[in-house]
Amino acid sequence: MDAIPQSTITGISWPALPSPEASARLSIMYQLGRTQWWSAEALETNQFRQVNRLVRHAVSSTRFYHDRLTAAGIDGHTEITPEMFLKIPLLQRGDIQSRIKEMTSTAVPQGHGRIGVARSSGSTGQPIQIYSTSASQFFWMAFSLRDHLWHKRDFSRPYAEIRVGVENRDDARWGPAVSRVFPTGPAARLNIKESIDTQIRWLQKHRIYYLLSYPSNIREMAKKCLEAGILLPDLGQVRTFGETVSDELRDLCRRAWNVEVKDMYSSMEIGYMALQCPDHGHYHVMSEGVLLEVLDDAGNPCKPGDIGRVVITDLHNFATPMIRYEILDYAQVGAPCPCGRGLPVLKRIMGRQRNMMKMPDGTRRWPSFGMRQWPCAEKINQIQIIQKEIDLLVVRLVVKAPLTATDEQGITAIIRERAEYPFRVTFEYVDVIEKPANFKFDLFFSEV
Repeated sequence: MDAIPQSTITGISWPALPSPEASARLSIMYQLGRTQWWSAEALETNQFRQVNRLVRHAVSSTRFYHDRLTAAGIDGHTEITPEMFLKIPLLQRGDIQSRIKEMTSTAVPQGHGRIGVARSSGSTGQPIQIYSTSASQFFWMAFSLRDHLWHKRDFSRPYAEIRVGVENRDDARWGPAVSRVFPTGPAARLNIKESIDTQIRWLQKHRIYYLLSYPSNIREMAKKCLEAGILLPDLGQVRTFGETVSDELRDLCRRAWNVEVKDMYSSMEIGYMALQCPDHGHYHVMSEGVLLEVLDDAGNPCKPGDIGRVVITDLHNFATPMIRYEILDYAQVGAPCPCGRGLPVLKRIMGRQRNMMKMPDGTRRWPSFGMRQWPCAEKINQIQIIQKEIDLLVVRLVVKAPLTATDEQGITAIIRERAEYPFRVTFEYVDVIEKPANFKFDLFFSEV
């Protein structure tokens, strides 16, 4: 049965008469429920209606965009077409770090509400801070609610988050994206600094049905449960964010808990950029909120099947306009989805530039080393592969039992076969592989 909104009128529960805030949210959901089925052409037409409003605002109220766009031949009267849009230079994280004051609007329209601060953790080594409005946060909440509705989540079930930046606490209701519109069951939050054993016991205690956490954390919990024979019979679905999700992780969650993984693509500075299709494993771009480009090395749009750099324009942030922002991620463009939604498809989210392996010929490719098929996988607790030099990979391992020379030779052969290049491979054994301060763990990263 579809969820019924909360009614704010005493004595009337159905049909519900929701609050003004919930009514506005439901109005957006009504629109999103229809625009998702629009053609690619209709979506692009309406995106550029909004792009023109955003660009005019940025030119007139920020020194940064006034100078940058004027130099590109764009002023407050220019009609921005898809071809003209490609002439706008890409926005880099360094630009935001050094010129945030010039980027921030001096005349945010009053109707956009309060101005707040959004901070990126700086997993690329370049932390940034921007400003956003109540209006842009409203769209963030709307896309979060779309994710729940797409995947037909039962809001009465217990929900949990294990992540950075939360206090250990129990709540009577889910987060505001849902609970300000629909009645919900209980929620619980746990800081990811707690040990894996503590996290598993906590999930058992709360009988969690929906779990949100980082892929690397989910991987550790699932492995622990498999090894120790621990069951989580109440768990019904895993939600992930913040890192790349591999086919191996999806398979691991099926084997450990008999559940599926539903992923999302978001960032602190932009919000939701893509959500996993409710019917398939790939992702749909949130075109009503962002204009997402995937570009090749020459700056041209990639075709289905190609991998390129992700560039984002936030269509609704009028406090710090983010126009053609190179977010330093890579993604693979997908073909139109069989589900019928016109929203663009990303076949895979590849992760940060540093997660791409640089080949000696100068190209980059997504590393996939088939770690589950390694001949000694049962001896290994934790893995990380680092590209130290253009032809050198260092395999860092936390092991239960020492690996033999034959084991190392077998791993080396698989890595070279998967990479299609005879890399030099060395092994480094450690007691623990520490996670960075933001707890986002990379199975592979390149220092080249």
